[in-house]
Amino acid sequence: MQLPRTVMDDFDEYLNDAIGVLVYGRSGLRAERERWAQVHDESIVKDQLIIHGISNPGQEPDPVQVWRLDELLHRLSPDGPIAQAMSDQWVSAVYQQWDEVLRPQAATLLGLSDKDDVKMPILGDLRRLRHDVVHHRGVASADKTSKCEVLTHWFAVGDRILIDPRKAHEFVEILCASQDGYQISHLSSEWLEESHQGERQRLREAVAVLKKNSPTSPSEDV
Repeated sequence: MQLPRTVMDDFDEYLNDAIGVLVYGRSGLRAERERWAQVHDESIVKDQLIIHGISNPGQEPDPVQVWRLDELLHRLSPDGPIAQAMSDQWVSAVYQQWDEVLRPQAATLLGLSDKDDVKMPILGDLRRLRHDVVHHRGVASADKTSKCEVLTHWFAVGDRILIDPRKAHEFVEILCASQDGYQISHLSSEWLEESHQGERQRLREAVAVLKKNSPTSPSEDV
């Protein structure tokens, strides 16, 4: 289905910012992991705890968040709990923006009475990922993620769903490829710095699957 240009422009802008969150967030994880990896003297951290707090000048900070030092490097790893949380939030936020904001706008502009009549396979895949993020502890299930139509190469059953900037950009490229003449206007610096030939090959395969599907063939509601 061809989306109205204004909807695609809004989606492009939103996705650019959403990918930016992943890029900067994961860059921060790398920097923090490198910094704490240099800490060999655990006595510099009170009771081996990392405590973040808030305070006014001259006051003792009130703790708002605490982690143990011995678990911090794991939490800061590229596939650790913090990266997983950022990924979960990305999937949920992007789908919510589509389903609650942009999809109704597209339905109105296309003269459709129900937003559910606006269907795109890759956004149906995003809905499946979101379901497993919200209802299956972020683990790809046979009932949802394995039934993706386009992103079939992303996760196998039992994999932890994890979106990084490369996958996020691939998502945008496939989305744009489904819209005749539409090109993404913003590329993440992380994507531009390397060729990522393996990811590009999977992208080409995914786009080929997308184009093979007849635009008039029935598709599960997204």
